[in-house]
Amino acid sequence: MTLNVMGVLRDAWAMAKRDRDVLIALAGLLIFVPQYGLLLFLGPQPEFPGFEADAAALKLYNDASTLWMTTYGPGVLLAAFLVVIGQIAITALYVDRARPDVMTALRRAPLLFFPALLVVTIASPLGLSLQTVPLLILPAAYLEGRLLLTMPILLGERPISALRAIAASWRRTAGHGLVAAGLACCTVVGGRTIALLFLALGEVWGRAPMHNPFVMALIDGGAALGATLGAVATFLVQVALYRRLSKGT
Repeated sequence: MTLNVMGVLRDAWAMAKRDRDVLIALAGLLIFVPQYGLLLFLGPQPEFPGFEADAAALKLYNDASTLWMTTYGPGVLLAAFLVVIGQIAITALYVDRARPDVMTALRRAPLLFFPALLVVTIASPLGLSLQTVPLLILPAAYLEGRLLLTMPILLGERPISALRAIAASWRRTAGHGLVAAGLACCTVVGGRTIALLFLALGEVWGRAPMHNPFVMALIDGGAALGATLGAVATFLVQVALYRRLSKGT
């Protein structure tokens, strides 16, 4: 079976245009605001001194890390919770057989948080490899492509466990792994690239003498917007691909 890639992208774009008001409201509240808040208020993490450092330096690092987690950890967890809730709600609007409205999707989202969190953790290796091990980008992209249908299957074919949804995505994307990987890269890498450009600009501006905090806030807003656009694009592509492969077109 040949997958119509441009058809998938057209479907995703059509959903974005048709439902832009709902998507802006949900993504703005549950994805943009948490990420923007982290960029504005999250302090820098302590820098690891290296395993060759003496005991005193390692103790200072451990104490600083503990203080950082105590201070910022709850905010990081809350932001992660809200982003996953946003993903659940947006995806459910398109794939849930009950055809929920926005408020119903939001009310149900916390009940599906833990299986969805497991899906996000296992089925999103590309973003992690971009942050940590760039050499793993290609295999991570392929793996993410094969698991791209996991969230729509989890929400659209309930009752089904997270692990069964992952296995079902692997089966349905058989023969389309490279195409699905390309779709994942277009959205994940595209959104992250926009965010990184703003973050790099912020790094330069932050070192400038007498830098303007208002400009820094705008730069952080651009970075959060890029990450939000990438996330929403990913959700819509997942839904469009799920529908196409479920129909066999």
